[in-house]
Amino acid sequence: DGEPAQYPRGDKEMKKIFNRLVVAVLAAALTMTMFPLPAFAAEVDAQQTVQEDQGLQEKGAPLPGKADTQAKRTILLYDCGSNLETDAGLATYNLMQILASHFSSDDDVRFLVMTGGSHKWQIDADRLVFPDGVSLPADAVVAYDNDKQEYAKEPSDPKSQVSNVYNQIWEAKGIDATLENGQGDPNAGKMVLLDGDGITKADGSVKSEEELMSDPGTLKAFINYCEANFPADKYDLILWDHGGGPKGGFGSDEHHDDGDHWGVPDIMSFDGIVEALADNAVTNSDADGDGKNDKFDFVNFDACLMNSVELALAMADCTDYYIASAETEPGYGQYYGPCAERDGKKYKGWLDELGNPENDEKYNGQDGTYKLGKVIVDDFYNFYEKETGDGHSQEGTLAVIDTQKMMKSEFVETLTEMVRVLKGEAGNVEESGLRFYDELKSYYNSIEYGGS
Repeated sequence: DGEPAQYPRGDKEMKKIFNRLVVAVLAAALTMTMFPLPAFAAEVDAQQTVQEDQGLQEKGAPLPGKADTQAKRTILLYDCGSNLETDAGLATYNLMQILASHFSSDDDVRFLVMTGGSHKWQIDADRLVFPDGVSLPADAVVAYDNDKQEYAKEPSDPKSQVSNVYNQIWEAKGIDATLENGQGDPNAGKMVLLDGDGITKADGSVKSEEELMSDPGTLKAFINYCEANFPADKYDLILWDHGGGPKGGFGSDEHHDDGDHWGVPDIMSFDGIVEALADNAVTNSDADGDGKNDKFDFVNFDACLMNSVELALAMADCTDYYIASAETEPGYGQYYGPCAERDGKKYKGWLDELGNPENDEKYNGQDGTYKLGKVIVDDFYNFYEKETGDGHSQEGTLAVIDTQKMMKSEFVETLTEMVRVLKGEAGNVEESGLRFYDELKSYYNSIEYGGS
């Protein structure tokens, strides 16, 4: 059969385990909420019910910063714009969906965004609020010429755009944001600046080229900032950008080439992702006092190729639910909201679902996050099924995985046993040479997606 005669036991045992693994994979596939999708679609503009822009917050009004009360959920969006934003405004596209959603009528849900990684941001200036007292360097915005691929020599108005020089943190306000007195919040449907000059230095400013979003330390700093200033019962993390799976990693920061960064990769590695998510203020705490480190309620990669066995297993220690695509995602990414019916498709909008007080028990009770993840997946399916409009005729996949059920499954048990046998049969390479099996050689005939 082509196998070395001196390894008959390993050959038979390996084939037996491999067959068990195939059966377990098929069983797992039937239990996961995973959908291969056809076409794409639908531009959703921010609703026109936003109140007239009243400029900066009134003097004397509380500045944005540390929350006075603990929210039920704090949602973190790590928005590495990359060329997706510079060339096509696709990060802005999703931000506008968020700002058009209904989740800010009270302080139960807070949505924080870190922007960076892009040479140019394209969200309209009237969607941005720059409160007095928030750090904002004079050189925060420098015009960028896409055709020439170069910056202007002089900075622009720092309040004219999201900074393309410094990473910034914002609070995204839903269209329904209200003040404590019940009146409409003038910042409804807008992004309010919280920190405008980088976050990895305790004192002073730090430019994006020195604080790359492909650096695990930057992701950690963002998580720690949000946990310290916006405490919540649950934390959800969304990572937005390019993805390359366990081989390629996540997050392509365009500022990598703006300086000398031999020590930092231009994309966050698989190990770097795990490092950042396993060692931060959320996952290092024990808020419920059960003697175990806390986890994110969900981790969601709005990126290509980030749903694999390797990543899902690694995420189990960091999150209860994992949402990601095993295939490439179209540039428009996932659907954030609002609840809408367009072109024969109805979208629930997961942020609208969270913001509805009638759904409190549904999404915060037992299996609530799975139900919320299913809304994300179902909207993704409906959003891409369109035959006309933005992104039509594109395909994608998305799944929500209960990591704890996965870890207790026969699939993981079988995979663990397979790894044990592989390690045992590999032997000492220097003495015996590397030992291959037909099952492992099939790698060379497998289909490769995006280099992953």
